[in-house]
Amino acid sequence: MNPTSAPARNRPVPRLRAASLLLVALVGLGFAAPARTEGPAPTPTAWQDAKKLTLDELAKTLRTTGVEKPAVFHVGFRVLFVQAHIPGSQYAGPGSSPAGLDAIRKAVAAFPKTKPIVLYCGCCPWERCPNMEQPWRALLSAGFTDVSVLVIPKNFGQDWVSKGYPTESGEGPRG
Repeated sequence: MNPTSAPARNRPVPRLRAASLLLVALVGLGFAAPARTEGPAPTPTAWQDAKKLTLDELAKTLRTTGVEKPAVFHVGFRVLFVQAHIPGSQYAGPGSSPAGLDAIRKAVAAFPKTKPIVLYCGCCPWERCPNMEQPWRALLSAGFTDVSVLVIPKNFGQDWVSKGYPTESGEGPRG
């Protein structure tokens, strides 16, 4: 008897064979999937995913003893910084300008890449601020892993000063 004339009961069933192949393929893909590693969260690349701080969170951090204080940089306009700024913050210049971006890069050059850094402006409502995104991106591109942006809903005067948070005025240190 030749193999092509074997009775039907001795031949493999096509459906069973296809299902077996599919099962083998799925199991194989499961083992080939990349392993997940524990470690730091991936660096955000979308501005919407920036690590955000509320005014209350930053104020609490700044007044808490025994915790590492972030380096705080004003990335807005000089006139606003001179009028009132967060105590201890440094003026870097408008984040929408090349000079402001250069200033922030120079100011953080000696910092460890894990140093907490907070950026703030306060010139206008948060969602329209032209000065925040570019310095945030510049610091992430430079390898900094703990960069936060301070969300100021309306402006620095209304949301920080008038609510009684501490301020300084004058030139202060330049970033």
